Amino acid sequence: MRGSASTERPKLGLTLLTLAGLLILWMPLVIYIQEIGQFSLVFGGVVIGGIVLGSAILGWIYPQRVQIFGVVGMIFSILSLIGALGGLVIGMLLGIVGGSLCAAWAPKNPSGEG
Repeated sequence: MRGSASTERPKLGLTLLTLAGLLILWMPLVIYIQEIGQFSLVFGGVVIGGIVLGSAILGWIYPQRVQIFGVVGMIFSILSLIGALGGLVIGMLLGIVGGSLCAAWAPKNPSGEG
């Protein structure tokens, strides 16, 4: 039995956005730990990665607003190239694809109307 429209989510897009957030967070955290907690520009990468991961988590929690969270995740994935080396560029690409899938997603109309 299919779930209602309020419980449907773009699972692939949100999964890719979650992985992108983790990859984008990983690179600055490794550098930050190696510097033994000294404040540097790496902190910007941690913030950007946190925003991408946060937008993915909020997309899982609030599926009715997933298009907005997808756009936010996609924008900050692009910005991660500057602040976090794009999560070794793989995180940036996953974030762009995942955010695009979330932004383009629309729930299926169960009544069959246009």
